[in-house]
Amino acid sequence: MLRVQFEEDLEKLHNQFYAMGNEVLSQINRTVRAFVTHDREMAKEVIEEDAEVNEYEVKLEKKSLEIIALQQPVSQDLRTVITVLKASSDLERMGDHAVSIAKATIRMKGEIRIQSVEEEIKKMGRDVKNFVESALDLYLNGSVNQAYEVAALDEKINHYFENIQELATEEIRKNPDGLAFEKKFDLVEELKERSMDVLNVQDILASGKVQYEDGLYFLDYELSYTITLSSSRSMEPVERKEFHLVNEIFMEEGQYSSKELIDQDLVLPIEDGEIHLAESVADNILLHIPLKILTAEEEAGGELPTGNDWQVMTEEDYEQYQAEKNEANNPFASLQGMFEE
Repeated sequence: MLRVQFEEDLEKLHNQFYAMGNEVLSQINRTVRAFVTHDREMAKEVIEEDAEVNEYEVKLEKKSLEIIALQQPVSQDLRTVITVLKASSDLERMGDHAVSIAKATIRMKGEIRIQSVEEEIKKMGRDVKNFVESALDLYLNGSVNQAYEVAALDEKINHYFENIQELATEEIRKNPDGLAFEKKFDLVEELKERSMDVLNVQDILASGKVQYEDGLYFLDYELSYTITLSSSRSMEPVERKEFHLVNEIFMEEGQYSSKELIDQDLVLPIEDGEIHLAESVADNILLHIPLKILTAEEEAGGELPTGNDWQVMTEEDYEQYQAEKNEANNPFASLQGMFEE
């Protein structure tokens, strides 16, 4: 009886996983189509429907743990349940990547597109779709030999990635004026994790261009944003509108003399063949956080906050206070002047 119940529960688990896989497959197909056709509305649909994929993962996790707790499977049965648990997490990440592409589609609306790159992305999307379809069919009906064949398809996807990077880099190199960009970013969670002073960051906009010359990539852009920080004195929120000019130089690590220049911080290394604009933006926002942050009232007034038996002091006042305290506590202070002629 217990075995029959386990088989029924496992069948339901397989069906839920397959349904989740098909939903992710639909997301991948539509987000690539939205990107290459510049369809913002379809991209928005992909973003909105991501909640459904997340819900699938929660249900699968709950069902898997329920089977483990109630049925107590062992050996092969336990490995099967754990495989579904881990694979559902992989599917959820694929859905998140689809959402990232959809967001990029919305940000890039109206910008100059590189036709050769978009053609490759279209082909890559088609093969990724076939790859996922094969993996899902394999999950239900495949064999070990077929699994190795499907896994080998990943090399083809990697080749697309490398080719797209080369095409994009070549486009930058052959364009003497560089490639212009204007991008909005949502980095508030990352910035809050990296700095306790950051309470909020809004309206992050980077506008500029990347240009190639003599083996170097020049990244120049205007960075504007509104940041809310904690006051250094009272911990009250302080909102600041910021505008900065950013100029950074990148070099591929394999180039002649690149190590020396990178070690001297004259240039930045290009990691994994990419210049990460979001990383540059986040770093520059954090670099421009002032050492002392005050509200308008605190800047206007000279008095520091006080309370019962406590007072906020400047460093200079504190040093003077300590000197006076040490002088008062000096056991020979009362003898001072007694032996003067």
